[in-house]
Amino acid sequence: MSILREILVRGLRSEALNRMVHLTHANTLTVLCYHGVVEQRLGPEHHRFLTTVSASDFAEQIEWLPRWFTPVTAAAVRDWHLGLGTLPRHPLLITFDDGYRNNFTLAAPILRKYGVPAVFFVSTGYMEADRLYWYDELRLRLLAWRGRDILVPGRSESQSWPAEPRAQRALAQRISTACKTIPNNERLEYTDYVRRETPEWRLENAERETIRPMNWDEVRSLSNQGFEIGSHTVDHPILSRLDPAALRRELRDSKSRIEEITGKPCFAIAYPNGKPGDISPAVVAETEAAGYELGFIVDERLHRLGGNRFLISRISAAGHAPPGVMRMRVSGLHSLLNFYRRK
Repeated sequence: MSILREILVRGLRSEALNRMVHLTHANTLTVLCYHGVVEQRLGPEHHRFLTTVSASDFAEQIEWLPRWFTPVTAAAVRDWHLGLGTLPRHPLLITFDDGYRNNFTLAAPILRKYGVPAVFFVSTGYMEADRLYWYDELRLRLLAWRGRDILVPGRSESQSWPAEPRAQRALAQRISTACKTIPNNERLEYTDYVRRETPEWRLENAERETIRPMNWDEVRSLSNQGFEIGSHTVDHPILSRLDPAALRRELRDSKSRIEEITGKPCFAIAYPNGKPGDISPAVVAETEAAGYELGFIVDERLHRLGGNRFLISRISAAGHAPPGVMRMRVSGLHSLLNFYRRK
């Protein structure tokens, strides 16, 4: 098995190998998950480095992806799952999570230029008011931390705040990740604690353009341009950490608000964070009960015919990655490598 892994690792950037693997997956669905598109490439020290692509990289990807795939809509995927239609060979669905304004200003014009459909999953509570997604605000406040010590979620004692910037970024990342694993009320309490301890923090204008959410006029415009709008809940909590009443509100209120704004059915949801531990059988059951017909996760795999339509696999569009890495991710080779890594 280690020999096969070595062969796969060495072949990751081989276009011929990627193309060969891709051709064996003609009847699987490739779903790409993007987040933000930015004017210029970000440095690796930026907190959104791994989840954004530059506008030039995005244009290059959207230009060449149709050479390998046939782009489809979320509605076509729904009909396929419900037995109401078929999909072409090598179908590809482009998705965006969260609802950053740069999806509207930068991503949508590129998608229109190349005639590629996409579904934008938005967290409705952030479209209503001028506020940041909780995880962006948390990370930025942590990076502005001036205290000597800091409390860490899940630990009873505080620990020293590191002096070196790289260590600060690493600890901020660990804290952000930890906040996604604790009960939602504890997460809310912790974010309030960080806000109280960073009263002088202010968002820089340049940073705002990277992480600013859309407003409803922009969401409505995307819908009118022919793009699909899906739910990413109201406040982007980790759904498996909610009590039943809160879970029901997050699913149903976001769906009804999107339908009110767009005048179109909201039939798809991307679960916040989307990892296996973020979705439970109760979440899936409540999603179906709320009237959704598709649910999307992020487990870095291709989605196979006959799979659960409420657990549709997606592949992350790696931020600031070279073209070879993107080809490896969409060809199926990345999924194959992950499979053998789990062995």
